[in-house]
Amino acid sequence: MQSPDPEIFTEDNAHLLLNILFPGSDLISITIPVGSFSNFTHVVDARLRDGSPCKIVVRRYEVFGSYDRGEKAHREFKTFELLNQHKVPAPEALYLDEKGEILGIPGIVTRFVQFNLSSFLSPLINLGAVNILTPLFDISPYVSNTIGAVFGFAINWLLSTHIIWRHGHHAADTPAAP
Repeated sequence: MQSPDPEIFTEDNAHLLLNILFPGSDLISITIPVGSFSNFTHVVDARLRDGSPCKIVVRRYEVFGSYDRGEKAHREFKTFELLNQHKVPAPEALYLDEKGEILGIPGIVTRFVQFNLSSFLSPLINLGAVNILTPLFDISPYVSNTIGAVFGFAINWLLSTHIIWRHGHHAADTPAAP
């Protein structure tokens, strides 16, 4: 069900999505986070069947020109899956809608990740990559964006693992069993 205005993610869209991901859940709210610039981003709060809270992020890609947004959604979704498989801190990929049949336009759904320093730095690195690589090296903004996203994920991973390793328990610190 597609809204006439692609910026609008309707309650009907949210209910359809929640029924696919979490059958029996109840929609609480849909909000637009600060900093949703080049894509349409919505945070969906829900209550699962067992009463526990659930928060997901819906990223929908504005369709313009001849750029295939379904392909972009597919690429980003697969990137999140790959990062998750290799234990790189990244949101869990939950749903891919390449044609916009549920989300209204092509997009992905991930688990909501609470703000931390690395989640703040990644978008800044991405923005910097686009604004530096595109004009200086005449690289397509789409390629610059991908480079920025990969570099941002790498920085996110380094910061997160540094914090985890610094406070974590290392096998080398464990005395051998008698």
